[in-house]
Amino acid sequence: MPLLSQVIGHAQDSKKRVKALMTQVYHTLQKASVYTGLQRTYRPMMEGGTEYPPETSIVQTTVPRELLSVVGDLYNGPLTEYINESLTLNAGNAEVKVDVKVGDRVVFAKVPPTFLMEMKTLLTDLNTMVSKLPTLDPATQWAFNTNSGVWESLPTETIKTQKTKRFLSVAKATDKHPEQVQVWDEDQPIGYWKKVDLSGAIPLPVRNELVERVVTLQKAVDNALAEANAMTVQVRKDGGMDMVNYIFQDLLSY
Repeated sequence: MPLLSQVIGHAQDSKKRVKALMTQVYHTLQKASVYTGLQRTYRPMMEGGTEYPPETSIVQTTVPRELLSVVGDLYNGPLTEYINESLTLNAGNAEVKVDVKVGDRVVFAKVPPTFLMEMKTLLTDLNTMVSKLPTLDPATQWAFNTNSGVWESLPTETIKTQKTKRFLSVAKATDKHPEQVQVWDEDQPIGYWKKVDLSGAIPLPVRNELVERVVTLQKAVDNALAEANAMTVQVRKDGGMDMVNYIFQDLLSY
């Protein structure tokens, strides 16, 4: 009996082959010129009238001939092969059961390979999500406020200033010149800003632990898939030919 991994490869190849053949038949038979022809001869109405040569256009292919490339002789062609291999694969997936383990802990018991493939895709998406979760700035000290549900930094204070005009006499007034005064702006403290940063992010160690758990499960699923693929399955050939025969019966006998 073949291994499940071998059946998967064969079924995928058969599917591609059948799809390519069906596509080829479809496109070929969309051109009426390949399956139509004519034979035309001319007979003058009066003896001695002008003669014209016959016209002939041959039929290049027929519908049954094109379908044979897919159906095969005695209905045992590529289409039947693909159906049987697909049946073998899906029946095998239903029969093969493995456990997903993390250490001694069984996360999933006796699950089929199809479920493992779903989980493999899901865990890849989960890894993408959790690995990009925002984290708290490690340069800041944070404390979690259970009332608000967000993280708070230690309060910091900064001085609030305001521009104030300052004047300095640089030359006294005389009977010939007015007083000369230098004017400039000076930042004058007027108060204090108290700031507390708030964040809904998570600590970096928490994110790292989430990623580690997802990666651990990814490895467990991969191991389970490897175990499943190494199991043998029963080859099924009890339906493909009957299905193809039912659809195309009598058509290919022309």
